[in-house]
Amino acid sequence: GVKQTFTEPPERAVTMNQGMTEFLLAMGLEGSMAGTAYIDDEIWPRYEKAYKKVTVLAEKYATDAQLMEVDADFITANYGSAFSEKPRRRSGSDSGVFTNKTVGPCDGEGSDYFAIYGTTNETNMAGSYGTCRPQLHAEGIGTWLETTYCEDKGLRPEVATEQTVYDAIKEIGAIFNVNDVAKMLIDQIEADFDAAQTAVKNTGHALTAILLDYIGCGDDGKGYFVGAGEGSVNMILESAGMTNLFGVKDSESFKELSYACVTADEIIALNPDVLLLIEADWDKALNKIDHLHNSSAWCAAPFVQRADYIKIPFSASALSPRNGAAAVDLVSVATHLLTGATTINLKSGV
Repeated sequence: GVKQTFTEPPERAVTMNQGMTEFLLAMGLEGSMAGTAYIDDEIWPRYEKAYKKVTVLAEKYATDAQLMEVDADFITANYGSAFSEKPRRRSGSDSGVFTNKTVGPCDGEGSDYFAIYGTTNETNMAGSYGTCRPQLHAEGIGTWLETTYCEDKGLRPEVATEQTVYDAIKEIGAIFNVNDVAKMLIDQIEADFDAAQTAVKNTGHALTAILLDYIGCGDDGKGYFVGAGEGSVNMILESAGMTNLFGVKDSESFKELSYACVTADEIIALNPDVLLLIEADWDKALNKIDHLHNSSAWCAAPFVQRADYIKIPFSASALSPRNGAAAVDLVSVATHLLTGATTINLKSGV
């Protein structure tokens, strides 16, 4: 993968995704942050006061010019696209972050390929773009990318688990030299996951589920972007006692990676007990409900007829400090769906 060595803690960090923003705020690192970007929904209330102390650079990804203007010495993100070259040479898209005016061109070892695999590494380099992390490191700007989106697919965990969350916190804690704080945060999140596990055992529920992120993926723009079998979505659903129907290993419906683009027919054929709908500033859950209830094909689906939906904020579905609390809240919602009972709510946003 992309290697680097930290000799001192960052002092002007920029977080490019909400999950990473909340990780740093959870560890009390707002004083070491030069800015944040790409907020998907509301910051978790427990971090709101600290969040207001940090400059918001952009509604989506900060540009390379904005990052240089705040003299960022460390950039961290949930997704590899935060380090993408602009324009994206492989896809021809003009999206991306880093241009030739700053650290580009972003090519060569660690950007287009990894030497261990050879110089024609299209299958192992994830994404339709070169990553600019090596070039940032050469300029003295450190980076950290969440491991389930590592550019080198060979270094990704086979499947995201609670340990994936804890390992992320340990690494961030080590980089900022706040190991004791990181340990306390891990203990808090571990207690949430334990509470979810206990609640699942007590209720004995076993719901099948699919998480719908957004509508409009694929070459024809008609696909449905759903949680797949290897990322944080699958981890949270399993922790809440739900079976992710696109995450069942060795089944025909299993989808690799964190997300997958599927057809309406695939979802309807699986007939989940419940459909989880992402709530984000860029795509509201209600928009997806409107779509489902204005289609003859969808209206015939039992879960649509029952309107068995659970709204979950995108920030709780990505790797973040909310994951354990989201699992507990999903158990609470599942119990309500099955029995009508109302139980404790940790207000993760679910």
